[in-house]
Amino acid sequence: VVPQQVIRNAGEAESTGFEVEATLRPTDQLMITGSANIGRHKFTDFVDPISGTVFTGNRVPYAPDVTINLLGRYEFDSRLFNAVPALVAGMRYVSTTYFDEGNILSEDSIATFDAALELDWNDRTFLRLFANNLTDRVYRQYSFQSGPQVLSQPSQCRLSGLTVTQKF
Repeated sequence: VVPQQVIRNAGEAESTGFEVEATLRPTDQLMITGSANIGRHKFTDFVDPISGTVFTGNRVPYAPDVTINLLGRYEFDSRLFNAVPALVAGMRYVSTTYFDEGNILSEDSIATFDAALELDWNDRTFLRLFANNLTDRVYRQYSFQSGPQVLSQPSQCRLSGLTVTQKF
């Protein structure tokens, strides 16, 4: 038996909130960027037409109340291998996320952290050594129920790598 998920239009929903984004450059070498989305998303009139279940007042799936992203980048004055080096660090926070209209399936709030070392040779060749999800936090990105089973897609665990970009 292949698990199935049925997706259909919901009734009425209301979303209120705000979004803010800022970039600070306290020195020529340091740049700090941040963004935040804060809101509330709920069903205002939703009754499942098949089961008759009332979801009015429940939270809208996949719409967390808070998401915050922070990124810091420090570019050094000195050279490394004849390139301009930079250290980059980032953080992403997501509050509790519901995966279903009944608000039964959810993932608690999470924070992930990333870091990178970048080398820039005259804006043409870039090398980036990175590690995403430094704390190796595994969480559910997607879940649904199929009969008695709950099926979920896990997040990417810690990912390290190297990218090289060449502009011609």
